[in-house]
Amino acid sequence: MAPATSTERPAAAVASTDTKSAAAQLGHSSEEVTATYYIAKPAQAPDVSDILERLGADRGRRPTRALPNDAQG
Repeated sequence: MAPATSTERPAAAVASTDTKSAAAQLGHSSEEVTATYYIAKPAQAPDVSDILERLGADRGRRPTRALPNDAQG
């Protein structure tokens, strides 16, 4: 959730280092509410490094012709 109001923006900045102060500034009942909605969580993606490695190994090969059903074709 992106902070929208002038009160929420500074609270989000404070929350990244001090959840207790941010919760007090926003009037939240607990730090858990602040942590849930104001602390940015890193996006996690599945580990697909093996697939990427195989694609990189195929780089020297000639590309195949696009099929008629391809989104590009």
